[in-house]
Amino acid sequence: MTDARSNLQRVDDILEELEKQQQHLEVQAERATRYQDLHRQLIAAQHALWSQRRQQAITARQAAQDEIARLTQEMEIIRAGVQETGEQLDERRMHHRAVNDRQHQIQGELYAADGEIARIEQAIRHIRANKEQLDRQIAEAALQLQNQEEQLAGIRQNQMSWQDKLAQAKEVLAASKEEHALETVKLPQMEQAAQSDQAGLAGLREKLALARQNEKLQQSQRTYAEKTLNQLLINRERLLAEQASQPEIDPAQLEELQIESAELADLLEQKKDALVALEAQIRSVQQERDDIRQTIESLQRDLAQAYARCDVLQRLQDRIGDNQDLNAWMARLQLDGLPRLWQQIVVEAGWETALEAVLRERIQAVVVDQLEQILDWEAHRPSAKWSVCAPVPLNQSVSDNAATSLGKRMWKPLSATLNCPDPAVQAVLANWLRGVFVASSLELALAERVQLAPGEMLVTAEGHSITACGVSYFAPDSAVHGILQRQREIVQIREECDLTGKSVSSRQEALAEVEQRYQYITAEVVQMRQTIEEIRVQQHDRQIEIVQLMQQAERVAQQQTRLEAGLADLALQIEEESLQQHQAKTALAACEAERIELDAQVNQAEAGCQESGRVLAVQRSLIQRLSDRLHEAVFSEQNCQSRVVDCEQRIGMIGQNQIVLTENLQKLQSAHADLDESRLMTETEHWRNQREEHEQSLMAVRRELESMDDTLRAMEQARMQAEQRLRECGEAVGQARLREQEAGMTETQFADKLAELGEVAAEILSQSVNEPATRLQARINRSTGEITALGPVNLAALQELEALKSRRIHLEEQSQDLREAIATLEQAIYQIDGETRERLQETFKQVNQNLGELFASIFGGGQAGLVLSGEDILDAGVQLNAQPPGKRNSSIHLLSGGEKALTALALVFSLFRLNPAPFCLLDEVDAPLDDSNAARYCELVKRMSGETQFLFISHNKIAMQMAQQLIGVTMREQGVSRVVTVDIGKMMEAGDLSANV
Repeated sequence: MTDARSNLQRVDDILEELEKQQQHLEVQAERATRYQDLHRQLIAAQHALWSQRRQQAITARQAAQDEIARLTQEMEIIRAGVQETGEQLDERRMHHRAVNDRQHQIQGELYAADGEIARIEQAIRHIRANKEQLDRQIAEAALQLQNQEEQLAGIRQNQMSWQDKLAQAKEVLAASKEEHALETVKLPQMEQAAQSDQAGLAGLREKLALARQNEKLQQSQRTYAEKTLNQLLINRERLLAEQASQPEIDPAQLEELQIESAELADLLEQKKDALVALEAQIRSVQQERDDIRQTIESLQRDLAQAYARCDVLQRLQDRIGDNQDLNAWMARLQLDGLPRLWQQIVVEAGWETALEAVLRERIQAVVVDQLEQILDWEAHRPSAKWSVCAPVPLNQSVSDNAATSLGKRMWKPLSATLNCPDPAVQAVLANWLRGVFVASSLELALAERVQLAPGEMLVTAEGHSITACGVSYFAPDSAVHGILQRQREIVQIREECDLTGKSVSSRQEALAEVEQRYQYITAEVVQMRQTIEEIRVQQHDRQIEIVQLMQQAERVAQQQTRLEAGLADLALQIEEESLQQHQAKTALAACEAERIELDAQVNQAEAGCQESGRVLAVQRSLIQRLSDRLHEAVFSEQNCQSRVVDCEQRIGMIGQNQIVLTENLQKLQSAHADLDESRLMTETEHWRNQREEHEQSLMAVRRELESMDDTLRAMEQARMQAEQRLRECGEAVGQARLREQEAGMTETQFADKLAELGEVAAEILSQSVNEPATRLQARINRSTGEITALGPVNLAALQELEALKSRRIHLEEQSQDLREAIATLEQAIYQIDGETRERLQETFKQVNQNLGELFASIFGGGQAGLVLSGEDILDAGVQLNAQPPGKRNSSIHLLSGGEKALTALALVFSLFRLNPAPFCLLDEVDAPLDDSNAARYCELVKRMSGETQFLFISHNKIAMQMAQQLIGVTMREQGVSRVVTVDIGKMMEAGDLSANV
């Protein structure tokens, strides 16, 4: 609704803006005419200027082409000289490469001789270095042999010392073993005695702990019995007080409320019947209103189309005389106010084209009093085709027409198809159409043309004219064609528009009456619905009071029964708890005596156990010291033995090293004797003589190369000068080509601009073709300045104005549609709100009734209900009130977890009863319930399972016992799950069969 009103406001704003735009477009249309004149002058000047620029570009392009030809010829001559010089350079370079290769060969031989000399000198240095190294190695080997002999003497002395220590360690080990064995034999007897004492002490301690536990148990039982007895006494006092405070219910008040509720229900039904009748009546009126609106819209669309068609035809008629020069000439002579010929005649349908074909431009002739007055116009003749006529005397025209038609009685004159209110104009037409007859078809005219006299013709409805010796086909060649037919159509459309407008007015009056009747009935419907809503609210209040009174009476009766049963149970529990308290006191005294006796026995056993433990600890300490001594003796023996073995191994290793060192010394002395450098000195002298010879040859080759390099540089310089001139010519050719391309592009550019301008009138172009470029540019600048002074010009102002008018009509229709849509939406919203309130009230009542029944059945009494927290049911919240039997809680938050869960289940199942489904899934809803509440939950599910199949997930044993089939998931192996199913019915049948067997 808000969007619709916003859209309506936007449409109105757009209409205001369109009106402003229309005024602005009318101003732009005047400016567009001036712009078109200036633009034509600008185009002519630009065309002449660009033609001159194009001719200049053609001249520049031809000059560039001549220069390119001259430079190209010069470049060919230079290229020939460069090619010859290049061939001579190639021969000189080949000889230069041969001498250069010989130089490289000599340099290679020289480098080889240097390499051999360096290799031999390196070998001599290597031999001398090896001799020095062998001398050092021989001295080191002799020194190592001496050191080995000294180490061998020291190791043999250490070996004898460790052998003596080994004999002493063996004697100490034998003595330690004997002493350790004697003391170890005494240890088992002492350990057995200590274990016996420990076992006796442990038995006594266990008995003492059991006695103390029994004492504590009897003490806690006595305390629990005292607390329970006190709590039972308090509960009895509370139940007696609650029984005394039960309220009393007045049956007369309940009966009075039921009578008022029944009367309100009857009144509500009567109002609903009246509302149904009014709604049927309003639907009928609405249908009638919609039919009238559709008829009006259809007529308005037809009327708009007719007006648009008439407007188009009228603009075509007005465009016929759209010649500015001719109109100005007629206005100057005060002829523009005279009527045209076609405006004063009416033609028989179908013969308009024939009349236009015969009269042509005379169809627009202006009727004047006398033709002699045209002599006054000789100084200022019209600039286009134009006709004028003067009335013909009536008697002369009639006699001529009568004389003409005497011999052609079988042919109908074309003038007979005309009807003109003015007899004088009728005489003019008869004069112009004398000798023109109509023919029904071209075939008939051809057959009868032999009867035509000179100056006579037959004309068909298509405008084709037939004379005695020829046929002229008609084709429309001007804007005048169809002027008579359009005028006839304009008159017909205007008559139809008048009739349609009267019909629309009558329909609008009928619509206003129906709309007034619709508004009156709508107001009655609104008033009736308000009355029904008030009665429904009163009835609902009475029903709530009745339900509250009945529930209160039921709660009082249930509470009284519960209190009596509770008092009887408390009396039995008090008697039982008194007996248990006496038994607990007797058992507690016996447990205290037993505990005291066991405490004394445990203290005596602990003293004996401590003595046996001390003796056992002393013996174990002695055995430990002997074990440590024995381990030290064993370690000492093993150490001495390993030292002796180590000395023997080192003696063997030193002997082997002496043998190896002796052999190395002999090899070093032999290698020192083999080293000799006299042969290498002879080879060095030979290679030095070879190097001197190669150096002399290399000097001669280098002198020859320097001479050849001078010759090559001179030839290269001459070639570079020729190439430089060739590049200069090439650059000049490039510049000439650029000038040629620039001139060609300029020529193409101005040719494209001339093509874009299109054809220009020859008379306008002839005025500017011989003007100099400066004057043309001045004209262009002047025209451009005037166009700029005009400012922004909208050349499509007329088309935009027409489009704007059409859009304005469309937006006005949209504005009317939006107003009607808003009214329809308001009515629909009111109907929806009424139906929603009614259905929501019924649903709320049903849920409240189901909740009261389920809550009382689950808790065995109590009350629960939903209460609206607002006046309007569509905007009000819902509050849940629940009071289990025996509680007066002010809020549902004061209930226990199990009571909250059962209350929630009662609410869920109350909603579920509205539209029961074939399946219901319950996921651990019994988790917060104890055994008694779980049993109530199971009873509720069993009662509702008659219509719905329940699937529930549970860990409660009571809930599992309720199920007819169990499905469980086990994991016998890690990560491997298995589904196990049990059919309870089949298991029970199998159990019964086995029991019977």
